[in-house]
Amino acid sequence: MDPAFAKDLDAFSSKVLFLTNQLLELAATIDPSGKGKGKVRSEDDILDSFETLIVDRMDQLLECVDISLDEYQSKTKPPAIAINLLVELSSVKQKNNTLPTWRSLTKFKVLVDNCNTPWYPRLKQIPRASFSRVFHGADSDIVWLQQDLNLYIVNLFNTYHASQISAFPKHGLAHMLEMHCDFLPDKRYQLADWRLRPLPQEMLKYPRSDIHFLLFIYNNLRNALLDRGESQARSQALEGGPLSSPVSNGSLLREVFARS
Repeated sequence: MDPAFAKDLDAFSSKVLFLTNQLLELAATIDPSGKGKGKVRSEDDILDSFETLIVDRMDQLLECVDISLDEYQSKTKPPAIAINLLVELSSVKQKNNTLPTWRSLTKFKVLVDNCNTPWYPRLKQIPRASFSRVFHGADSDIVWLQQDLNLYIVNLFNTYHASQISAFPKHGLAHMLEMHCDFLPDKRYQLADWRLRPLPQEMLKYPRSDIHFLLFIYNNLRNALLDRGESQARSQALEGGPLSSPVSNGSLLREVFARS
């Protein structure tokens, strides 16, 4: 091997080793339990541990970035409000105790704009308690709606908390869109200037896609929580305890509403 090339290769390998350990150290700040467990000591360790160590840590960092950007976005600009024109905001209308099908959900229309519009009085219907409001990571959004629009959300179902209670490995909206809907959101517009009017079509598609799929994710999470609660109740019965009533089987679902 050419000596000059070998020297450059060694220098590059050293940089890769340094950056890898920097990545693992940064990932340890997210999950303190993994601190000190992920240090690589040689270039060979990088190849041996790439899939099991480095890729997993990168996924953790990307998950944290996704959640942080969602929070930053809602704190630094007035968020767009997605209103379903056929039903209430993020509400699920049931008929004969069945949930809407995927086809019916895809027919929902979404209006995205600021609140300086003639239809603003219709937003006053949002606090009606007969519907569930589905948000993802809504802490900052709820504060903004209360402070600036005097809108108070009731029956809030936060899909972020639902994913935590369901013990999913990741809780970001992007991950749930990919897992439940096989949809990869375009994050280019996450930090865009949403004060622009009129909003370009590509920017309109970004919040529309989130709210379009959010009800489908809600259905999946809701059913999963109900099934898990029923499974836990039956497990308790097999262990000798009394079989839980149908009401108690929804305890996980009630926990989501309580956290939200």
